[in-house]
Amino acid sequence: MDPEILANKQKNYARFLQKMKEDVVVTDQEDKWLTFLTAELLNGKRLYELTLLELLLNQQTVTGKELLSLLKARGAYLKDWSLWSMRQVLSLQFFSEKAAPNRAGYGGESLINWDETSDTYTLNIHLQKALKTNEWFAKLWRDGVTTGVLRSKRYLGATPFKLGEKYTRKDTLRLTGYKQNLTPLNIGGYYFTDREGLIFMTYDKAENIQKSIDYEDRLLDDQHLHYYSKNNRRLDSSEIKKFQSGDYELQLFVQKSGADDNKTFYYLGTMKYTPGSARQEEIAGKPIVSMNFTLAHPVEHNLYELFTKGN
Repeated sequence: MDPEILANKQKNYARFLQKMKEDVVVTDQEDKWLTFLTAELLNGKRLYELTLLELLLNQQTVTGKELLSLLKARGAYLKDWSLWSMRQVLSLQFFSEKAAPNRAGYGGESLINWDETSDTYTLNIHLQKALKTNEWFAKLWRDGVTTGVLRSKRYLGATPFKLGEKYTRKDTLRLTGYKQNLTPLNIGGYYFTDREGLIFMTYDKAENIQKSIDYEDRLLDDQHLHYYSKNNRRLDSSEIKKFQSGDYELQLFVQKSGADDNKTFYYLGTMKYTPGSARQEEIAGKPIVSMNFTLAHPVEHNLYELFTKGN
C-alpha cells in the first residue's frame, strides 16, 4: 500500500493490520509514534530524520559527524540548517499546537536527545524501551524507517524538491527548513520564509469560493505564469517587492483542484518575475496585483494538459 494513502486512511500500519483482524497490540504512545513515522517520514521526501533513526536502530549513540557523512554518501540535499531542521522535526518542535497535526498527536515528547556539547544523538529512553519490549512495535518501526529510506531515492537531487512530485504545504515548510508548521489559512496562496517564496496555485477553484479570492491564476503556456497577489495589496506592498526582488527562491506548486480536501500540489520548479509585468487591479472592490513569471523548466506535457484542460 502506498504510504501516503495509508497515512490518509489508517494513520499507521498497525491500525491497518488490526483492521485486517491481525493480533497486533501497541500502546497508545506507540500508536502515536507510528503515526508520526507514517505521516511525516515514510514518504521518503527527506533523508535527514530517517537516516538518524536508522542509525539509532543499530547503535546507542550517533555523532553529528557520522550522520553528515552518511547523508553526503547517500546524496542528500544539505544546507547549514539541515540538522537543525531535522532536530526541530524529531523533537516535535516543528509541529505547532495551533496547526494540525500537533505535538500531542505524535506523542508529545521528543523522539531523540541531542547533546550539543558532544554533538551526539540518542533515542528517547521511552522509545528505546518500547523497541526492546514490544516485538510488533519494533518490527513496524524498523519496517517504516527502512521503507522511508528506500522511497527517498526518488526524491534525491540538488534541490529540496523534485520536479513533478507532489507536496503538501506542510511538506514545503519542513523541506525548506522553516521553524514550524503553519495552518493552511496562514499560508494561503503563498508564504515567504527568510529564503524562499512558496507559491501555491489551484487551477479549478471551488464553486462556492468567495469572489474576493477567486483569482484567475493561470499558465499562459508551458513556461509562463500569470499570478495574482492576495487581496488588499498594492504595487508598493512589501510582499510584491519580495516577488520582484530576486532575493527569494520562488518555488511553484500547482494542483488541478482543491476538491475532496486535496492537500497536495505538483512541484513545477522555480520561477522568476517578469520585469515590468506587475499591474494594479481590483477584484470585488479590493485592490490586488497581477504579475507574470517565467518558469525555470517547461511544465511536463501531461501535467500541462491536466492543469489546462477545460480552462
